[in-house]
Amino acid sequence: MSKLLTPLLFAAGLSAQVAVHIQPVPVSPSSFLRARLSGVTVLGANNAWAVGEVNFYDRNRGGYVDETYALHWDGRLWRRVPTPSPKRCSNCVRTRSRLYAIDAISATDIWAGGSFDTRHPTSGFVGDQMLLLHYDGKSWKHIPPVFPRFGSPHQSSSGTRIEAIEAISTKDVWFFGFWSGDPNIPRGALALHYDGSQFRFHKMPWAGNGYVSFYAADSAGPNEVWAVGKSGVLFHQGQETFVMRWNGSSWTRMHPPASSSLQYRLTSVLVRSSKDVWISGYEQKPSQYTTAVPYVVHWDGSKFTRTKAPGFIPNLVDAGGSVLGVGTKIHLWTGTAWKQIADLKRPRALIEDAAAVGPNDVFLVGLDGPNIIPLAARLEPASRGTATPRFPCKGGPVSRTLHASTIGRIGTGLVVGVDDLYTKAFPAPSRVYWLLGTRPLAPCGVVLPGFGYAGRGTELLVAPNSLFLALGPATRSARGAPAYFSVPIPNDPRLPGLQLTTQAVFFHSSSPPAFSAALDFRIGR
Repeated sequence: MSKLLTPLLFAAGLSAQVAVHIQPVPVSPSSFLRARLSGVTVLGANNAWAVGEVNFYDRNRGGYVDETYALHWDGRLWRRVPTPSPKRCSNCVRTRSRLYAIDAISATDIWAGGSFDTRHPTSGFVGDQMLLLHYDGKSWKHIPPVFPRFGSPHQSSSGTRIEAIEAISTKDVWFFGFWSGDPNIPRGALALHYDGSQFRFHKMPWAGNGYVSFYAADSAGPNEVWAVGKSGVLFHQGQETFVMRWNGSSWTRMHPPASSSLQYRLTSVLVRSSKDVWISGYEQKPSQYTTAVPYVVHWDGSKFTRTKAPGFIPNLVDAGGSVLGVGTKIHLWTGTAWKQIADLKRPRALIEDAAAVGPNDVFLVGLDGPNIIPLAARLEPASRGTATPRFPCKGGPVSRTLHASTIGRIGTGLVVGVDDLYTKAFPAPSRVYWLLGTRPLAPCGVVLPGFGYAGRGTELLVAPNSLFLALGPATRSARGAPAYFSVPIPNDPRLPGLQLTTQAVFFHSSSPPAFSAALDFRIGR
């Protein structure tokens, strides 16, 4: 169950207490098998985008399908926005369209990239083909694929993927990843530039037998662009660090400290200036994944320095002047060391990307196991509100457990998560209502005999004279995951700082009404 985590104190530049909230993520169809979010970009506190993929079985298409998946954050909820997915290639076992990266220039100029399955015209090899989407403020459109032409035999129409996007301006957009024209030919690092009218490929150096790929990119302007990844031979043997730097006219390979006896994979880069660049990833013994340890280095304009990280740092962000390492655990660079400041407490989760709005405001996206469902979370000031679940003392079995996902303000809404309505002891309710009041019945409420599942009784935890709110359908993430409701908060200036309580009332067609647990909370202004 998603929970509101205990507020933790920021240090070294982050001045307020913060809290991590798991956010509701809608997925369709409801019969999906797995889904994930791989990229996120922010335009403001109430305007963010996330992209990924969703997998489901489609009888009409005769098999499993992976579709592109895009969500928009409007300040209250994530909502799915339609995105194009290329048609299935002939004789392919399954259809796969995936988005791995996104970056925004403005609300009407956003790029997303990934790959979709295609069949090589001569070899018949089925692999990735570059997928580019663009959002113009109204809808997402598929941009016709562009292929690298570096000379035979590297004529790529299969085995090309976008892993990272760095959008500097409308006429200066970089796309990074890998490309390969044939399964027997090593992959090359892909660097594609868009100048507002046309695409141009930049040839990258080969390493050894050449298995080269970019996984992340960042810039401090048009003349300071960095891209990082790995290089080595096929089958992931002997991987080296792979770091390239663009100065506005040419690319230069950079060489952070590394051991020739270890393998490296660089997953993130943060470019604050030409003299302040952070790179993170991991190193391990060849093909021994259990030996992997964090790898974090800093460039000061003249040399690289390795720093000791207490845990893996898959993503780096600049949060209003402070450097954060973001994964399931969040670390802050204090100037001399990395300090853990928050823990998502999701041991099977994978945070694939993060983007900062400001000093105390960071969006995180990825996936949560073991069912592989999409995960979105937000690190934000605790002053926006706090919430604590409260359980019944008596009565029948607890029908639902509540938790706060997004703390509301006056005139907006409190997003409340409820344990999956479809897999608990109670049947799915046909209607859901909410009690909202300033008079909690605590520590115990009033048991209403004859109500609840099978008439076993249910406990009222909010004063009977509380405000009664009727709500529409919930936003469901997936079976086994919480359903989410947005409880409207009246536009009353007296409410901030007061102790408020909310409790859901579930009406079933075949059972008496039942109450959920309660949620005690305070809202910000």
